Parts: sequence; C-alpha cells; structure tokens
Amino acid sequence: MFMTRITLNAALLTSLMALAGCATQQPVHEPVVVVQKMAPEPEPEVVEQSSPQEDALAQALDQLGARYRYGGASPQAGFDCSGLVHYAFQNTLSVDLPRSSRAMSRMDQPTVKRADLQPGDLIFFKIGGQVSHVGMYVGDDQFLHANRSGGKVRIDNLSDRYWQNHFFLAKRVEVEVEAADATASLSLD
Repeated sequence: MFMTRITLNAALLTSLMALAGCATQQPVHEPVVVVQKMAPEPEPEVVEQSSPQEDALAQALDQLGARYRYGGASPQAGFDCSGLVHYAFQNTLSVDLPRSSRAMSRMDQPTVKRADLQPGDLIFFKIGGQVSHVGMYVGDDQFLHANRSGGKVRIDNLSDRYWQNHFFLAKRVEVEVEAADATASLSLD
C-alpha cells in the first residue's frame, strides 16, 4: 500500500510539474496576418427618369387637400376636376389641355385599357349620360381628382362601386419633350 501511495504521489507530482511547465512556457506567437476587407465597388446609380405624365401627376399631387371650386383652376382659387388636370399639365409641361372634362375626353390621344393604366393617365367618368368628370391615375387602382362631394382634391379608389359604375374611358396624353429647352408639344386635334 505504501508503494501504491508513493507511486500515486509521484504520478500526481509529475502531472503537476507538467502543468506548471505549461503555465510557465512562453506563448508561441503566430505571425499576425492583417486582412483588409475591400469595400464592394459601388453599383452605378440608377436614376429613373419619370415620364411627362408622371411629372404632371406630381404637380397635381402637390394640390392634394386643396379646396374644390367649380370653374377653379389654381391653388389660390381652388380646383374643379378639369381645372386640376389642366393646371398640372400647363404648369409642368406647358401643355394647354382643353378646359372641360368632356373636351379632354375627345382629345386625339391614345385610349388606354383600364388594365394598362399608368400613373398620370387621365380617367373619365360618365355621370348623367355624358362625360362630366376627370381624374389622374396614381397607381394601385387609385386616382386623384377634385371632387365636389367632399369639397377638396383627394385620392379615391377606382374599384369603389360608384367609380366603377361611372368609369367611361382612360387616355394617355402623349407629350413630346424636347431636351434642349424642355418645352412640350401636344396635338389636340
């Protein structure tokens, strides 16, 4: 038993010395490798150019909340439906559209299917058997218009039953914008 205890103590002492030796050894330093993370090359900035119709729509959207006024065609006076559309195209593109919704609907401009509407397209409604209201398509089945009911320029949903029942046609005002002087021309026929 004595031998076993000595053998055990010796083994324990040897283990402790080995551990102590590990603790006193100088750490081995690996060479430090500096890795520089390269920034990804910047992607070319994509500048989406808006269409003339979208520019006119943006001008009309600036009038959101303006008061309704029959015959009105300015922020100061208020707007009726055709006055708002006329104002947006005149101030943005210098295009002089007809002043009534009925005359606008008769312009020699492409008719657009409802499924193919794009922001800035004109949307016409027949109320009382004739075209008597116009708005501008915003997107996502929404349109902007100056509405007597509610008394202001607002956005409504084209899918609402009332507007669905009175929807007549849509037109895209095609405008040629010259880059040199940014004036627009339009054939109204």
